[in-house]
Amino acid sequence: MSLPERQIHAETAPFAMRPAAPEVYRPQPIQPVPERRIVGYERYADGLLPVYEVVAPVERTPARDLTPQPLIDPRAQLVLAGGVGAGAAGAGLGWGIGQAFTGIAALSGSSAVLMALLLLLLAKSRKRGTTTIHVTNNNRWWGHSTSPIK
Repeated sequence: MSLPERQIHAETAPFAMRPAAPEVYRPQPIQPVPERRIVGYERYADGLLPVYEVVAPVERTPARDLTPQPLIDPRAQLVLAGGVGAGAAGAGLGWGIGQAFTGIAALSGSSAVLMALLLLLLAKSRKRGTTTIHVTNNNRWWGHSTSPIK
């Protein structure tokens, strides 16, 4: 059985893909690469090797000042000695007492009722005298049982 020859009609087919037109080359201005600056030379094998600025070794960080610093700021000592400290301490003390009274005033009626119920439960749960009842069940044949209460 032979197959019919395949016929391609690209010009007449509505779904045929047509290649896009090639882009026209348009020259653009170029950016010249800046030359790397040589900052020195190092010995390498039989000659000298240039050291560029971008790969030059970083300078060492200067040493820190490790002299001991005063524990309390001298300016704060002067301000405190000038009398400002007494007023600041008084304001701080008054603020602290105000915070305590705020907590006490925040107790509402429902929390007072809750405290009363808690105290009542604590009073009821005290042990007074205890009564113990011990029951022994003796079961025998034919459904006979005895239960002495001691």
